Amino acid sequence: MNFFSVIVQKTESFFFKQGYSTIICNTAKDAEKEREYLKTLDGKMVDGLICISGQEELSAELLKRPIPIVCIDRRPKINTNVAFIESNHYEGGFLATEELIDKGCKDILLLTKQNNLSSVNERLHGYKDALQKHGLSPSEDRLVAVRNDGPTLEAAQAAIERVLEKKLRFDGIFATNDWLALGGLLALQKHGVQVPGEVKIVGFDNDTISQYCNPPLTTIEQDKETLADQACNTLLRMLSGERLEQEQHYSVPVRLIQRSTT
Repeated sequence: MNFFSVIVQKTESFFFKQGYSTIICNTAKDAEKEREYLKTLDGKMVDGLICISGQEELSAELLKRPIPIVCIDRRPKINTNVAFIESNHYEGGFLATEELIDKGCKDILLLTKQNNLSSVNERLHGYKDALQKHGLSPSEDRLVAVRNDGPTLEAAQAAIERVLEKKLRFDGIFATNDWLALGGLLALQKHGVQVPGEVKIVGFDNDTISQYCNPPLTTIEQDKETLADQACNTLLRMLSGERLEQEQHYSVPVRLIQRSTT
């Protein structure tokens, strides 16, 4: 994903200029792989960690030394000498849903994954609160969750096709990432449903694919550069001796990117 690649590139560039070598580990959201990498990094005596974990919580208790840790979007199980940096996911969910409501939608599907991480659950809370603000009630039949163990695009397509087969009425989709949104768009187009004429769609992440959908996808942009800069500068301060006695939390604003699906 573009989100991860931008953060990794900026992190490596930042610390190279500061005289640090950067070890990059890709766990592919595999919990066992993540645990093994943490043990390996601890054995290599790394000075600090920036983590974007694929798990609900980072298993930092595997580390034998109290090294500085900065987590992006995932809370660690420890709360000392650690900083937590995330986008304002609640705001993103609220903005996405309100965009659909402002464009006339009243029956809005939430398209997401099962077993969500805390960041995506915050998007869900924003969705529900935006509905309630405008006098609309969230309903369980409009919460569409796809399985985590397969390709996101195909799973989203299949999920929206099942909704269409049930003849459930909806005129908007808020998808909690852009690949889900694209899957929904393709399913609607396959069945002759006009976007944005009959159904409007908002995604999340402003991934590169969102610009090249047909039509281009309205989405929520995470400020990847600010997230990376905040993470790098925070870790550098910690490496310089600034010790955090309790978890430090930084929230980075998001923004709506309006394109042709709304």
